[in-house]
Amino acid sequence: MLNSLVSMTGGALRRGSLPLLAALLAATPLAAQRPTRAPAPAAAPARGAAQRDTAPATAAAPPAPVGRLVGVLSDSIRVGPLAGATVLVGTTGRGALSDADGRFVVDSVPPGEHQVMVAHPMLDSLYISLTTPPVRILADSVTTLTMAIPSIATLMGSECSPATMRLGPAVFFGRVLDADTREPAPGVRVSLVWTQIDAGTDIGLRRMPRVRTATSDARGYYRICGIPSDMDDGSVLAERGRVKTAEVPIVLDGATLGMRSLLVRPAADSLATTGRATVMGKVVDTLGAAVPNAQVSMEGASVVATTNARGEFRLDSLPAGTQALVVRRVGFAPSQTIVDLASAEPMQVAVQLERAVPRLAPIQVTAQAEALSRVGFEDRQKRGMGRYLGPDDLARMQPQLVTSALRTLPGLRVVPSGTGGYTVQSSRDATGGCVSYWVDGAPFREMTPGDLDSTFPANQMAAIEVYQPGTVPGQFTSAGQSSCTTVVIWTQASVRRKK
Repeated sequence: MLNSLVSMTGGALRRGSLPLLAALLAATPLAAQRPTRAPAPAAAPARGAAQRDTAPATAAAPPAPVGRLVGVLSDSIRVGPLAGATVLVGTTGRGALSDADGRFVVDSVPPGEHQVMVAHPMLDSLYISLTTPPVRILADSVTTLTMAIPSIATLMGSECSPATMRLGPAVFFGRVLDADTREPAPGVRVSLVWTQIDAGTDIGLRRMPRVRTATSDARGYYRICGIPSDMDDGSVLAERGRVKTAEVPIVLDGATLGMRSLLVRPAADSLATTGRATVMGKVVDTLGAAVPNAQVSMEGASVVATTNARGEFRLDSLPAGTQALVVRRVGFAPSQTIVDLASAEPMQVAVQLERAVPRLAPIQVTAQAEALSRVGFEDRQKRGMGRYLGPDDLARMQPQLVTSALRTLPGLRVVPSGTGGYTVQSSRDATGGCVSYWVDGAPFREMTPGDLDSTFPANQMAAIEVYQPGTVPGQFTSAGQSSCTTVVIWTQASVRRKK
């Protein structure tokens, strides 16, 4: 048999027309056509036999000749077989899945020239496609094909230097693309942040933040070398001018290779908190039952939706790009889901919420100041435009409820809700005014009075900011609420994630 090696040195953007790399070599048929045998002539009727008046029955047409395609898929990035890939043969409707060894078999392929396409989640994550030139399939024969995903060096050029790899055995890479056009976004800064335990006689045992950065090349690729393979709390984000993506959680868990592509808006949209993107979906619990009345919001955006009785929601007018979808419901632990949004194509997502389990955890103040500084708390506190409670203040107060802490701040009034809970009003308005809430950078809305206390345990608060109308920072403003008092709450989970 003659094997035909098809080595991919490139690909094309999915959903786009930008060519990336050259396609694959053609495959070679293994066997020649087998000649078909002519049918034997029909026997003459016996002499003297009675002639029938009816015409003879029409013989069934022989099946159309077909061919077979077999091959092997290789993963040059992880250096091994490419398992679980979908192989499609042109527009014939014929296809197969590759097995654990990367092998596939496609039967009953009509003869002719067909392009062979490969789909796999890793290819989707890099926004590249693997497609051959037309491959000739002959009837009654077998055609073999060997295809390979290009290596990192092929995609991105030079490899990591030995000096850099001495810092750690793992490599993290991906692509940065424009959120709407899917064109490569060159010159975008990508940051990978994680914490590392350092030990010394002068510092003892301490978790220290580590940051590595890279810049996307002309084709949108970035690579960060020399990182620890045991990373379990990392995050990656892209910055294009003042536009930032969400912080995407990263866990390597012993792997020496990680990847994540990011979608970013143009730098000119840095001040936009709305856009033309849409996300819709359903929220369920761990048993699959719908969760109604859950709040769904996008981190940093002002739009908020509520799930209906079937747990369904729809969020419109969102900025495109890699964003963080936040879902909250009283009695459930909050959920964050990373979504890649585009203006022209609505995103479908399924979210699962876990029921909250009450826990009594000790208050942790160490290193929170540094983490709060990263979310801008200290800068806003220095400007003095609002009222602030930091980690030291909350540790000293040890409030039993969130509203217990808010009760101590001027401009706010905490009153019984009539349902056993408490609600917050503006003390500067005789009618109670309106109070808007932001939790961990996303808007929060009470479905019923007292939801603030029941949703967020007081011992999990890291800091609180309160602003009167006219002094609210831009990132905490919502349409139609410019006359409201604004309460901004940062939880310990959030500042650990930001760190």
